Amino acid sequence: MFLIFSKHKKTLLVVFAVLLVVGGFIFLITNKDGQTFCTTDVKECADGSFVSRSGENCEFDLCPSGESDNAFIKTTDEASGAQFMYQENFPALYISAVNWPPNITVSDGKFTCNNTRRIIEGTLYCEKIVSEGAAGSVYTDNTYTTQKEGKLVSVNVVLQNVHCGNYDEPNKSACEKERKEFDLKPIIDSIVKSIVFDKSLKEKLSECLPKSDMKSKETCDELLASIRTFDDCKNAGFPILESYPEQCKTADGKTFINN
Repeated sequence: MFLIFSKHKKTLLVVFAVLLVVGGFIFLITNKDGQTFCTTDVKECADGSFVSRSGENCEFDLCPSGESDNAFIKTTDEASGAQFMYQENFPALYISAVNWPPNITVSDGKFTCNNTRRIIEGTLYCEKIVSEGAAGSVYTDNTYTTQKEGKLVSVNVVLQNVHCGNYDEPNKSACEKERKEFDLKPIIDSIVKSIVFDKSLKEKLSECLPKSDMKSKETCDELLASIRTFDDCKNAGFPILESYPEQCKTADGKTFINN
């Protein structure tokens, strides 16, 4: 019986050792798959260089000079593909931005305005401001819409204005002074002027399709591979066949049906 027990004990030890190895392997895989991937926005330093995010907390690397105040962040709006720059820290002490960076919306259409028309640094905007009081603060929902390069651009930011009476002196006076002097409009205008639109799929394809060099072919192949639906095909500018249901055919012979 002792021999049998010893044999089983050895077997259990072997199994346990295997489990430790496998468990450690799984742990390593989990750690590898659980790596932190930071967003691709970058911060412009005072010397004109850029630094990116890194580390577990995805914080920006220090600028060469070590400065951090008044730095500008360059980022991309995922929905529209528009790149824009905004000040890293909202430039106010007693007024805070609920959504920062602001929300950017890009759409097609002509500029119309049923609210306040306002010219900011030579650019015409449609200004819409809605205010609402809550819990010792006044919230203002600010939307500025203008036309840029044939597209409608709307910038929205919600500001929280804490009642200055909530502070003791000298903060109360400083709050009232900031409230009186603060102007959101130049901040919005600087963001709009920094916007750079990424070329549409249709524009990119129109550049590479007529060319026959290998680099252009590789670019076009990659772009064509990104087309997976009827709407993708249509938005890329490919012809719609006269059929029912509608069909769209790409340059590489793929056909997509409008379901």
